[in-house]
Order: sequence, then structure tokens, then C-alpha cells
Amino acid sequence: QVQQHRDAITKLVSNSKYDSDWDAQLLGTFQETIALLQPNDMSWFETMRDNIAHAYIKLAEQMAQQDRFDAADNLLENGQLYAPELADFGQAKQTIAQAQNSFQQQQAERQRLAQVTNLENTFQLQTKAGKMSDADKTYAVLQKQLPATDPFFTDTAPKQYALGYLNLANNSAVSGDYRHAVTFVQAGLKYAQLDELKKALVDYSNQAERASLLSMVDSMQASDMTSLKNRLNQVEKLFPNEEGKVSDSLMKKLAQRIEDLKNAGDLVTANDLLTADKQTFTESQLIQRINLPKPQLPSKFAKLGRAAMAQNDLTKAQGYFDEGQTQ
Repeated sequence: QVQQHRDAITKLVSNSKYDSDWDAQLLGTFQETIALLQPNDMSWFETMRDNIAHAYIKLAEQMAQQDRFDAADNLLENGQLYAPELADFGQAKQTIAQAQNSFQQQQAERQRLAQVTNLENTFQLQTKAGKMSDADKTYAVLQKQLPATDPFFTDTAPKQYALGYLNLANNSAVSGDYRHAVTFVQAGLKYAQLDELKKALVDYSNQAERASLLSMVDSMQASDMTSLKNRLNQVEKLFPNEEGKVSDSLMKKLAQRIEDLKNAGDLVTANDLLTADKQTFTESQLIQRINLPKPQLPSKFAKLGRAAMAQNDLTKAQGYFDEGQTQ
């Protein structure tokens, strides 16, 4: 019977596996063997016991290689029951503990890198969307995660900041706000001297000058015509490939300004402006074709009435008004 139990244990050890049934079967056969032992069996029994312990150590090492450290610890604990004094258990526990510590460090580093990647992606989306304040906050978090020499700080982030400001500039330009477009481009150039930004700075600066030229018409007086002409010459030099277009748009704006003044009943200012326009822009057929009715000259009674009002003589002023009405 002892030999049968011995053979059964040898077979179980040779087919060792991390399995509760195998573990229970081995323990039961081992305990039955102990009950059958004779004094002359101790030599082979101790060898068999060590073999069982080493089988558990080997299984534990296999579990550790699969990152199943709880299983490895459980196997060592069960295996040590067979040979508590076996020194190999101490070495195995130390080796597995080191492996577990290394695994945990690798896991923590993988999680950190995943978080960094997520933050970098978030930063990119924020800059593309023009959410620069949010991007600044994400950037600050990344500064705690990465060294200052990381490529994100030396290359990636500056370019993404620059392109983000370029997007903001483009959006402003679409709405015709070239001044803000220039401001955004200048902000982007502080981060990276990208060719796209340099080109945008020239384009939007020129467009801002063009828009400024047209805006001069809104408050234009006849005495301002020389300044307008000089400004037109300057802006036209910025658009060498658009010969005539800058001047045409300005003439249309001037014509509309004159029309608006006429419709508002201010024929005096309209005529003054038209006269100055025709003298200044002799080559503009649009301006030269405009004709306006002459404003009515104020009567002598109106002049006398205004003088009386200036002296607070309202009765006298009213008299001049009534007299003028009868003329």
C-alpha cells in the first residue's frame, strides 16, 4: 500500500497544476501515506516531500510569470505545509515579491503614460477649438507629469498653441474682423514661427489696412479728401495683384456716403463732399457721373433770426421768422 501511495504521489507531482482538485488529491494521498509509513521509509519520504514542495515552488513561479501573484502566494503557502524548513521557499518568496513589485511599478507607469497621452490629446482638441484658457490648464497639469525637456514642451505644444491661434485668426477674418485676426496671429507667433502664421500676418494686416481705408469714409468730410487719396495710394501698393479693385470699392463707398447724406436731407454736406471727390478722383467715372440738386440758400431773414436767437431775443427772432415765411 505504501508503494501504491508513493507511486500515486509521484504521478501527481509529475502532472502538477494550479487546481483545487489536484491540490486536495495530493494532500489527501500525502496524509494517507504518512499513516502507512514505517521507520525505514523516512529516507525516500523526505525526498518525496521535498519534491512536492519544489513542485509548488515551480507552479508559483509559473503563476508569477503570468502576473498572477495572488495565485503564486497561495501556492507557496500550500507548498510550505509539506516542507516548512525548506530554504528554497524563502528565496522563491523574495523572487516573486520582487517580480510583483516590478509589475506594480510597470502598471503604475503604464497608467501614468496613458494619463499623459489622454491629457496631450485633450490639449490638442482644446487648442483646435480655440479654448486657450482650458488648454493652459491642461498644459499646467502636464508640467507636473513630464520633464521640461520632453518633446511635448519643446515642439508639440508650441506648434499646437500657434495653430490654435491661427484658427482663431481665420475665424475672425471670415467675419471681416481683421484687426482681431492680426492680434491672434501675433499671439500665435510668440509660440512658434510657423510659415502659415507669417503668411497670415501679412495677409490679415493688409486686409486690416484695406478695411481701415473704407471705414474712413463713414466720417469723411470734404477737407479730408487729400488724406483719403494718400491712404488709397498706400493700400493699393499692398495689393499689386488687385489693380483697380481697392479703388473701385472705395469709390462705391464714397458714392453711397453721398447718397446717404442726400437722403438724410443734408444736401450742403453732400454737395461739399461730391465737389471734393470730383476734384480728387478725376479718373473715377462713378464719382464723375453723380449729380446732386443744389441746396437752397438761406434767406436774409434766417440769418437775422439766428443772430437774434444768439442774443436771446426770441421775440425779435420770431418776427424775422414770420417775415421770412411771407417772402
